[in-house]
Amino acid sequence: LVRILRDAAGEGSVLAQAMVGYCYQHGKGVKINIPQAIILFRAASQRGNRLAYGALRSMYDEQRPRDAEFQIPEPSEVSIDSL
Repeated sequence: LVRILRDAAGEGSVLAQAMVGYCYQHGKGVKINIPQAIILFRAASQRGNRLAYGALRSMYDEQRPRDAEFQIPEPSEVSIDSL
């Protein structure tokens, strides 16, 4: 199954990118590979996959300092004016 998902991710399937990212993050059918999970989650989230965005944000939250200046706002909290 992971091979099929990996092929689909390579062909540009956003859902497959997020699913294979999950597999790499949790070692489901593959060895845990956090850098590869991040690459896949980032690719899927940049194309609008909210699950991938949430997974990526969660992974970053585990590493990031708790100070407010380091926190990532919810997508709905970001506006063009605030950038």
